[in-house]
Amino acid sequence: MPIIETTILCGRQGLALRGHRDFGSFELSETPPHNEGNFRALLRFRANAGDSALTEHLMSSGKNATYISWKTQNEILSACNTVLLKKIVDRVNEAKCFSVLKDETADISGTEQFSLAVRFVEDDVVEEFLQFVPVVNTSGRNLAETILHSLSAFGIEIKYLRGQGYDGASSMAGKFQGAQAYINQQHATALYVHCGSHCLNLAISDSCDVPEVRNCLSVVAKLHDFFNTPKRHHVMVNNIEVHCSERKKTRLQQMCATRWVERHNYVNVLVELMDAVIPSLEEISLWSDKDTSSKADMLHTKVCSPSFLITIHVVNHLFGVTKNLSEYLQSANMNLQKALKHVDSVLQVLQDYSLSADSEFKAIYEKVFKKVSELCGEIKIPRCSSNKRSQYRCNIPAENPEEYYRRSIFLPFLASMQSQIKLRFTKHSDILNKFSCLMAYQEDPRNEAFLHSSERSFSTMKRLKSYLRNTMGNERLNGLALLNIHRHLSVSCEEVLQELTKKPRRLDFVL
Repeated sequence: MPIIETTILCGRQGLALRGHRDFGSFELSETPPHNEGNFRALLRFRANAGDSALTEHLMSSGKNATYISWKTQNEILSACNTVLLKKIVDRVNEAKCFSVLKDETADISGTEQFSLAVRFVEDDVVEEFLQFVPVVNTSGRNLAETILHSLSAFGIEIKYLRGQGYDGASSMAGKFQGAQAYINQQHATALYVHCGSHCLNLAISDSCDVPEVRNCLSVVAKLHDFFNTPKRHHVMVNNIEVHCSERKKTRLQQMCATRWVERHNYVNVLVELMDAVIPSLEEISLWSDKDTSSKADMLHTKVCSPSFLITIHVVNHLFGVTKNLSEYLQSANMNLQKALKHVDSVLQVLQDYSLSADSEFKAIYEKVFKKVSELCGEIKIPRCSSNKRSQYRCNIPAENPEEYYRRSIFLPFLASMQSQIKLRFTKHSDILNKFSCLMAYQEDPRNEAFLHSSERSFSTMKRLKSYLRNTMGNERLNGLALLNIHRHLSVSCEEVLQELTKKPRRLDFVL
């Protein structure tokens, strides 16, 4: 029982059980000179703290019956996995209605892993992680078969499947060859819904294809990489103390390649620290290190250009419109009707900006005009090409710089963001309209739902299957994952021991 309790403790806390050398005899009288791992260290601490039963077992048992080997650990973790999974499956089958959620990523060993989760109704709508399932063939048909086979193997009654929640990848969301299509052929009531947060990610990502915006965000990413060294960061910290002493941020944030909805924070930090970034680049550009100084000079030239400074403020302003929507889509009490109301509010704000584009951009332009003038002198319209067939220069006609930047940056980005958000959320509106005649969303608490969050299990997987434990098998991984993720579900030593007794042994466990 102490061995089972120690294994469960390590699993709950996400601790690595094994150490550098956790094999061989277990001597309580001496402290090992090497790292024997958390599991053995905890057993040693427990025995020395007065657990007489554990002490007697470790000192008197045969070498083939200590039950502290990695094989026994795996058996205990597998039993924990079985106990916890059964409790979830029983709740799903009792609900008689569930949706399957799925996302995938490669683990540290290069194995493609499915993260399967289910959403179902109890007193409220709840979402529970099931298992990591390794996959090799990522075609739509094979993914569909893997999902259905896994659900059946877990003991879930597939006849209760009513929904599918995935990202927009073609292998999953394809109308004809996607996994959702194959599943829908067998289970017509399993309605596919694209994750709302993914929709916003894609909308913002595609809206940033405006050349000036795309180039601006590329510079933002390069600025983070440039200052991400101790010596250069120290220069910026000193300039922050001089020029931005009221700011709490002391470093630029990294641009995430996939979570576009988080880029508002990154851009906003750069705007706040701009008065420190520019003098830092000036100072570093004078260093004797030719490579570093040349990079600093190039970045300084780019950052001080009117195009970049105006674009970064436009991006910061429009990204701010979607921030509340992003936070709501990631909240625990999100439901489809309220989410679409937030979408409508965002679209209305963007529409108001379009109708009052002159005054809206004027406020942004005046905000940065003084800074641009200090750095660049007079703001001018970039040289236009006289060749009407030129495809590589912005030849928008304008009478003054304000009009030029409004027409070349603000309006295209605004229009792109509007169209992409409308496009990505149209299907969600259609789905809601189909159900509006069946239920009153605004009065039914069962419609409160968690965000599609299979991705959250990936952070757990990365902590458990790290580069130091890259050979971990899926049986051990799933046992540790369920213990760590489902802390709200109880698993007792008696339940685990009962599961262990189902396997024939040379020496039977005693209940």
